[in-house]
Amino acid sequence: MDWLCLAKAAGNAANETCKPIILDKLTECYSYIKNYKENKTLLETKYDLLTIAKKEIDSSVEHEVDNLRVPKEGTKRWLEDVSKLMEEVDERLVKKPKDDEERKGRDMITCLRRSRCNLCRRYDMSKEDKSKADEIDAIINRKPNDDVTEPVSRSDLKSIPNEFLKGLRSRVKLMEEILKKLRDDQVKAVGIFGMGAIGKTTLVTEISNHEEIKSMFEEIIMVEISEAPNMERIQDQIAEKIGLKLDGMHSVDQRRTKLYNRLERVSKLLIILDNLWAKLDLSKVGIPEPNKFHVEPNKFCKILVTSREKNVCEAMAISKDNVFEVTPLDYDESKQIFRARLGAKIKDNDWEDTQRVKMEKRMLNRCGGLPLAIVALADVLKNEESLEAWEHFTSELEKPMSNSLAKFRGVHRQVYSILETSYKLMEDEKKKRFFLLACLFPFGTSIPIEDMMRYGIGLELFENVDNLIKAMEQANR
Repeated sequence: MDWLCLAKAAGNAANETCKPIILDKLTECYSYIKNYKENKTLLETKYDLLTIAKKEIDSSVEHEVDNLRVPKEGTKRWLEDVSKLMEEVDERLVKKPKDDEERKGRDMITCLRRSRCNLCRRYDMSKEDKSKADEIDAIINRKPNDDVTEPVSRSDLKSIPNEFLKGLRSRVKLMEEILKKLRDDQVKAVGIFGMGAIGKTTLVTEISNHEEIKSMFEEIIMVEISEAPNMERIQDQIAEKIGLKLDGMHSVDQRRTKLYNRLERVSKLLIILDNLWAKLDLSKVGIPEPNKFHVEPNKFCKILVTSREKNVCEAMAISKDNVFEVTPLDYDESKQIFRARLGAKIKDNDWEDTQRVKMEKRMLNRCGGLPLAIVALADVLKNEESLEAWEHFTSELEKPMSNSLAKFRGVHRQVYSILETSYKLMEDEKKKRFFLLACLFPFGTSIPIEDMMRYGIGLELFENVDNLIKAMEQANR
């Protein structure tokens, strides 16, 4: 009798203990079955958000390629995880619905008597959708911050072939003269000057990637200086190149001291100050004076400056013997760049047409030997192969220049003329408005696609777009 009572009591206790668990499980199952469609919609929405997040990171990485920066390890792992998860979700959203349709006919017959088949499938799929949606939330929360790239290791750098320098006699000769000065132990600073769009930045970029220069210096740091230099921005550029953190330091003096102490530890240092408009006090930035490095054996710092004005180079205490002018290209060199940039768009036999060659000469004369103008011209004509289009563009290019040019300081007439003409001939009004929108960003800014997307939505530049994915795709064109 005691054993029966004990068994009954145990059974009651087990029933009371298991009842909530069973009820919770049943409630969970019912919730998945009931919310089958909602969970699928949730997964599709989360998938769209993940796609946008991935495109933002891909865009950020792509924008930094030209600055010799590569994705950080954390960024690489995140992108790999995202790609893997997106493949799994694609499998669920694309392939499985097709399989369901194929099964539907069979299930209609077999499951009339056993409706639990459809319920079980709904439960499984709804649970999987919710699980994948939660995974997407988690991976979006792990999205890397704004600093998704890092400077490429100097050991990984290779000489970058450049169409502006390859085979151009004037540029090859000038580059050799500059390299000779940089090899000289007695030369502490070298200056390069020339008009805007003449190719100074291209030249010093090629020099910084020259194998001999990379082996000569322990650190090579190239900094873009604007017309109105911002000291903090300059310091940030240098710190970023050498992996120095200045986060939380708002005092220019504190940043200068930390930067100076870090650079002073470099035995062989080359600082390239690109696009200098006026004398820059190196000590205020945190750059060690080159002459102080020469006091210690096997330790030196050299400065390479580019400017539009010769007197700016001289104001930086650069000897006249060490200042070089970048001059316009001659006609043969201009033609070489122009045809190389056009590539295979214009076939070899097309250049046998004397009319095309004459128009080429007329347009290149308008470029004035400026590489940037020549490249801009070639880019405009890449998709215009007909002689009629070339003639129309040539005629437009030779028209008197707009008076609005006088408002812009530092914009070369030839470059402006080509840009203005190509804008006038742009048929797509939406592209025109995007072009003007991009012009509002500061010089040298890398424009995030997501920003263009948001502005495009606000300005109603998109047509027939009902979601963010389509808007981003149009903004990225």
